[in-house]
Amino acid sequence: MDQDEVLRYASSFGAAAVAYAEHRPDYAQAAVCWALDPRPARACSTWAPEPAS
Repeated sequence: MDQDEVLRYASSFGAAAVAYAEHRPDYAQAAVCWALDPRPARACSTWAPEPAS
């Protein structure tokens, strides 16, 4: 893809992008708080094998 094609595709959303930005819902407050929480996250492994019996 040449530079002209890239620019044409990049600008193809024009008015639709403006309308989307005006009407899209905000992020849920809880999700923003979770994402910005400075406490270390707890991780769990779902792929670890079960311990041998």
